[in-house]
Amino acid sequence: MANIFNSYFGSIAKEIDKKIPKPSNSYKNYLKNQNMHNLFLNAIEEKEILNIISSFDSKKSTSTNSIPTYVLKKFKHVLHIPLCKLINLSFTTGIFPSYHKIANIIPIYKK
Repeated sequence: MANIFNSYFGSIAKEIDKKIPKPSNSYKNYLKNQNMHNLFLNAIEEKEILNIISSFDSKKSTSTNSIPTYVLKKFKHVLHIPLCKLINLSFTTGIFPSYHKIANIIPIYKK
């Protein structure tokens, strides 16, 4: 039953999207004065990445990236610099990996 609900609610957005007319212009044409400094996503520092990785619980399962936590913790001094660059690049460009756009739809019964 849960899979049927998930399939139904997961397909609603696709059906609605098909009905919305696609614009002929890119959204970038309307951005006259671009602000490269975001109010919400500030650049992250390498030290902060180290602290975050250190705080991970090694007993927890992996997320969508499938990298075991103990591997991240063991190689944090090698991985924190490229991770920091990738995260900050995502913040400045607004481009995020597809697996960060995955959502689980959980129907909640309401009386």
